[in-house]
Amino acid sequence: MELKQFTGEIRNDTGKEAARRTRKAGRVPAVLYGGDLEGPQALSLDPKDMMPLVVRENKGRMFELVLGEKTHQVFIKDFQTHPIRKSLYHVDLLAIKADRPIRAKVPLSFQGPALGEKLGGRVFKVAYDILVEALPEHFPAMIHIDLREMDSGDVLYVDQVSYTEGVTPIYQARYPVVLVKMPRGQDAEEEASVDDDEDEEGAGEGGDGETGTD
Repeated sequence: MELKQFTGEIRNDTGKEAARRTRKAGRVPAVLYGGDLEGPQALSLDPKDMMPLVVRENKGRMFELVLGEKTHQVFIKDFQTHPIRKSLYHVDLLAIKADRPIRAKVPLSFQGPALGEKLGGRVFKVAYDILVEALPEHFPAMIHIDLREMDSGDVLYVDQVSYTEGVTPIYQARYPVVLVKMPRGQDAEEEASVDDDEDEEGAGEGGDGETGTD
């Protein structure tokens, strides 16, 4: 799997003042954890490289971080933005190892339309990502949810999703991912319509019977 790359620079100074100086210099302070590192490594990143990744790709995606002559496979574990300016404020990166399973949330991609939508139903997405575990070579960038066979009243649960080889969902309870249902009030209108039709048919049959006895 080809990964998107971004570069970083190692920082030897840490703490709030050091982070403030990094931001003043037009960089984003970051910390790299895990992998073969003996401890957390302070970094600085280019905000022009990182903003598209955190906004469009979001957490749970694997990337390549280039630090000098060394390249790390990493996840964006977390990030913060400035509450007013909305600029990138801090990034936490998690380095991974090829032989160590990764546990992270993977975004969902929904493919439709659902069968029930053609009959007036609506799709309700309960989840937008699923926590899974897999080795890096099997870790998916996206989980695809096929809605096309889902009819009104159908519910797809986390254990019913189709996962690629080597991917295991992690969950404590069986929860729904997506469901298809009729808009509120439409079911009642349809039931009332059916009842009216049955009443009309019954009245017609009764009238014919009475005429026949005369």
